[in-house]
Amino acid sequence: MERLKETTELKQNDEKTETFDDSRRSRLISRRNQCLIARFYYWSEIRRLRFDDTIYKLQEEEFFIKKRNIINILKSFGWYLDILVTKCPEAKQLKKDYPGFNWNKR
Repeated sequence: MERLKETTELKQNDEKTETFDDSRRSRLISRRNQCLIARFYYWSEIRRLRFDDTIYKLQEEEFFIKKRNIINILKSFGWYLDILVTKCPEAKQLKKDYPGFNWNKR
């Protein structure tokens, strides 16, 4: 019975291969954008950096994308920034959600 279930799952996965790359890419970009928003929140709200300094950090030290792209992500994912500002998570919670970054408040 388990063998049949595994075979069915493999078949379903094979049928999804055409859209796998597109959906995987979209998921990864969305995850990156949410992480960028979390870092923006960290630098601007927790560490209290000015807007231009925050954008510089994100652009040159953390995500290596153009300033224009960062601004576009801030506009597109403003809803996520609103959630962060409303809930006011501490750096400790952000570290759990995005463990690849240094969230220590110095």
